[in-house]
Amino acid sequence: MRTKLPGVFCCILAACAAAPRDAGEFAGLNPENIRAHVAFLADDALEGRLPGARGGDLAAKYIATQAALLRLAPGGENHSYYQNVPLIGIDTTSTSTVSLDCPGKPGEKLKYLEDFVGADETLRESTRFEGQVVFVGYGIVAPEYQWNDYAGVDVRGKVVLILANEPGRDDPNSKLFAGPALTYYGRWTYKFEEATRRGAGGALLIHTDEAAGYGWPVVRNSWGRERPYPGPEGRHALSCAAWITERAAQDALARAGLDILKLRSQAEAPGFAAIPTNISASFEMNAKTRPIPTQNVVAVLPGSDPARAGEYIIFSAHYDHLGFATPENGDSICNGAVDNASGCAALLEVARVFAEGPRPSRSILFTWVTAEEGGLRGSEYFAFHPTVDPSKIIANLNMDGLPMSGDPLEVAPLGYDRSSMRQIIQNTAAELGLTIINDRNPAQGYFFRSDHFSFAKIGVPAISVGAGYKYKGHPESWGREREETYRKEHYHRPSDNYDPSWDCVAPARLAQFCYCIGLRLANSTFVPAYNPGDEFARAPRRPVSK
Repeated sequence: MRTKLPGVFCCILAACAAAPRDAGEFAGLNPENIRAHVAFLADDALEGRLPGARGGDLAAKYIATQAALLRLAPGGENHSYYQNVPLIGIDTTSTSTVSLDCPGKPGEKLKYLEDFVGADETLRESTRFEGQVVFVGYGIVAPEYQWNDYAGVDVRGKVVLILANEPGRDDPNSKLFAGPALTYYGRWTYKFEEATRRGAGGALLIHTDEAAGYGWPVVRNSWGRERPYPGPEGRHALSCAAWITERAAQDALARAGLDILKLRSQAEAPGFAAIPTNISASFEMNAKTRPIPTQNVVAVLPGSDPARAGEYIIFSAHYDHLGFATPENGDSICNGAVDNASGCAALLEVARVFAEGPRPSRSILFTWVTAEEGGLRGSEYFAFHPTVDPSKIIANLNMDGLPMSGDPLEVAPLGYDRSSMRQIIQNTAAELGLTIINDRNPAQGYFFRSDHFSFAKIGVPAISVGAGYKYKGHPESWGREREETYRKEHYHRPSDNYDPSWDCVAPARLAQFCYCIGLRLANSTFVPAYNPGDEFARAPRRPVSK
């Protein structure tokens, strides 16, 4: 629902004026400041904060203005608070179609949004492509797990049909991959990346609610709009990277005499070999393309110790969301109050407390990144083109999708056990009366789904902070039910709106947790590292510019 902007601005001014200066229950962080920032960032006037659109620009300007008011130093390009992120937007149109035909058994053209969503990653405005379909199981090449779904098959110029997720997901005792915890091999981003490396012309990823972890409306709202891409820069790209419904895949496979359940069972077994399907795929991909003028917002609190001021603790949160979507109950704006106005607001409040308190020895860098919803584009660009010496980045603390009410008794710092930061994180939680829990939903692969992952890929120890299920004064079931309701009914949908009844204690508590970890790291000489054997321990600490 639309709120009146003058009232929002009054709320912001009143909250900032009331901000406590002493170290109170939340180490000086004020839940009402967080409320005010969320109320503005999730207002209809920002139109869902789409990168490169009016609302996205307004969000960036608002955050940069807040950083300037805090007298934080500009940390972007040309002595500004902005780091430009060069992206190209591709908005697939409803005239796009996919046909899956078998000899003598043609099928109906799949309808965009209803049966499939996707994009031409070559970034052309019109593409027609045909190719034979090869079922490649889960589409995974993982030498460390002795798994290769592409073994013995050449898919160059063909279309690969891929299952979402990883083998063994239906067996709680499975020893495949990382057991119950999803690895990056199960993420949709990896599937398309591997298909591209193999030279495929197109890739079709079969959606199910169980395998993806979310329903078709989430996929439709995420993909049925302009999506940001870095320029192809002469490298091979998929002419169609698409999700299709299970019903559409099942129909095409049945016409080819294949059973989707049997294929899925075969793909679960080690040694699976790719299967030609006798299906011919035809794509007609039409799109509008444009350069997306968008930016990360970067601010710095210089360290007080000249010997260590060149070292940085980085806090991050993404400010973008999805813009407009298919209307639901008369509402078409994806305001993203929880995802991720909550994290942006909490980070603004963390920045205020740092700015108004004694400066720590190391520098603190705050970055509000763009285009997370389009594939972590903003954080990836910063990680590979940092505005500071990348070898001097000590750690990353990320906040994304914080609960907006209730007093949490648990904290879930994704990735905390991957590095030598573990002890500091555990000690901080204990002192704040918080119980650390492991990934609440390891099968969903949340570690790979937010901006800390971009820092992990360059070897920087990183965590993303969320809450558990236990809240003061509530049974554990209350927290579980609330999270499940949000994921099923509000995540990436227009109903993720600001609610004036929120008490904003939860984001303040989690922001306090992040602040205290960051303060400890900033006042120490400790340089954390990934644990030996961790997949990110091998990552280069100094990235090579793309």
